[in-house]
Amino acid sequence: MDNETFRLIARLKVVAARNGIAVDALRFVGDPGYARVMLGRFSEGADEDGVLLALQLLDRLGLAGKPAERVVVPLAVAPPQPALPQLLADPAADDRRKYVGSLRG
Repeated sequence: MDNETFRLIARLKVVAARNGIAVDALRFVGDPGYARVMLGRFSEGADEDGVLLALQLLDRLGLAGKPAERVVVPLAVAPPQPALPQLLADPAADDRRKYVGSLRG
């Protein structure tokens, strides 16, 4: 990343803070998904200069041309929940499913 990109991120952080949006600069640099979400949130309420800033950052970070990444874990590969077979065998053993009573006094 070059110095101009860092300057744009710093400008984004300052302008976003003025609009009530907190941007974590370290996470912004390291996590492309977070960067894309924060740029989207920022550009929704920004003026013309703010939208231009967001578009410049999207282009410099290489996020403009590629779709957002999604991680899909097939069910066959996902680790099973250890308590699920026991819960299915005896649903009354789970305390979360018991009715405690009314919360009104």
